[in-house]
Amino acid sequence: MASLKFVLKTQQLDKAGNCSLYIRLIKDRKTKFISTGVKLKPNQWDGDSQKVRKCYPNSTRMNAVLAVKIADATMMVLEEEKKIQNITAQQIKQALKGEDRINFFDYQQKTFNRLRNTLAAATIYNYESLIKKFKEFIGHDDLTLNDITVSLLKDYINFLTVVKKNSNISIKTCLIPLAKIFNSAIEDGIIDKNIYPFDKIKIRTNVHKRNFLSLEQFENFKNYNKERKCKVKLCQDMFIFAVSAGGLRFSDVATLRWEEVDMEKGIIERKISKSGRVHRIKIGTTAAEVLLKYYSNNVEKQAFIFPIILRGKFDLGNPEFKRKKIASANVICNLHLRKIGQELKFPFQLHFHLSRHTFATQALSRGMRIEYVSKLMDHSKISTTQIYAKVIDDDLDKAVDQYVM
Repeated sequence: MASLKFVLKTQQLDKAGNCSLYIRLIKDRKTKFISTGVKLKPNQWDGDSQKVRKCYPNSTRMNAVLAVKIADATMMVLEEEKKIQNITAQQIKQALKGEDRINFFDYQQKTFNRLRNTLAAATIYNYESLIKKFKEFIGHDDLTLNDITVSLLKDYINFLTVVKKNSNISIKTCLIPLAKIFNSAIEDGIIDKNIYPFDKIKIRTNVHKRNFLSLEQFENFKNYNKERKCKVKLCQDMFIFAVSAGGLRFSDVATLRWEEVDMEKGIIERKISKSGRVHRIKIGTTAAEVLLKYYSNNVEKQAFIFPIILRGKFDLGNPEFKRKKIASANVICNLHLRKIGQELKFPFQLHFHLSRHTFATQALSRGMRIEYVSKLMDHSKISTTQIYAKVIDDDLDKAVDQYVM
């Protein structure tokens, strides 16, 4: 049961020497203050009796007003506690102030603005694109956080399946930003954690097969020199470097600067674009050989190692401009890699992200501990890295079937 009491904040004197009177709400040791709109001088309030003193003009009338306010607030608290199990102090405060209908899309903007400080611009862009899809399903802006129920989510999943023809993996991805917004509301004390709807939604997905280059395919890729165009060679070197540098993502390879590399020790130290975490990587021999192709004694420390993006305009741009530049360069790079893959007759379409898959599977197959691989790849959860271990297990099973009697 929440407790309510009048409190005069004497430390908040205005120019006239008056203080604001609040209703103090305590629930589960959490305290919230709700303004009554009444101002008093410190000597006009009796905290023990919870009444204004007779020296206050019309004290009898004011005490009657305050008695009604505390009675109404107490009744509302009782009603809200009956409606919502384990209601929070913040929720009660919102109900008392008439703020129980928080618009989902307004709160979504607030949440994403906070996430901009911790997530990459590309991730926020993807989240916003997925919210547009959700908004298309809703068809209007008048949606509250409390409207996000299991029933609504099931209708949305049906919309994604039937109308948008999305796969189960895509559907799970569409729910990610919605869950993040809901979790943020729980952390802010706006929504009761017991009505969290996403854990009641089960979407079955098969583990997506992740292609990667075998050692033989990687050697063939490294030795490929049929195409003499500088851009093609640059993309080839970037892919080789990524495989030998802990599976760095394209955004990190494309914007890697000389100041972030210790050539003598073979160490890269930089803030990873996607996670924002500072990452330290000891690069392999192959990556060091690639770096030497682009290194010179008079190289600028701020310069990009791989000149696939013009640094001048990039550094002056805002996060959205930078995201577009990286995305555009990635598309160009993948076009060149696809052509090399076709020339080498790879059984899958070659793109830059396969460098990441290749590093993970080759490192695990050579005996590197999965915790080390996860750390090098900057995975937030080791379960993500275990997908690559599953690929290796499947290959081992096939080898047993083929060779063991």
